Amino acid sequence: MTSDNEKFITLVGHPLSYVTEDGNYGSDSVILFSPDALTPEQWETLSNLGDNSRFEYVSAIMSGEPLEEWEE
Repeated sequence: MTSDNEKFITLVGHPLSYVTEDGNYGSDSVILFSPDALTPEQWETLSNLGDNSRFEYVSAIMSGEPLEEWEE
């Protein structure tokens, strides 16, 4: 599942998604990840979050942390 809010780049022929810490392109802190790293439900949650919350959410997913703060 994809949404208009997803950000994708292609690096060496591999599609990657990314989120930035402040929600703006060119931020100092960026998380690059495979689009397949998130479930369709996680993509939906991500697309509903504000720009400033997406970095923490994806960071928690990648770190295996609890997601109750963002998911209901």
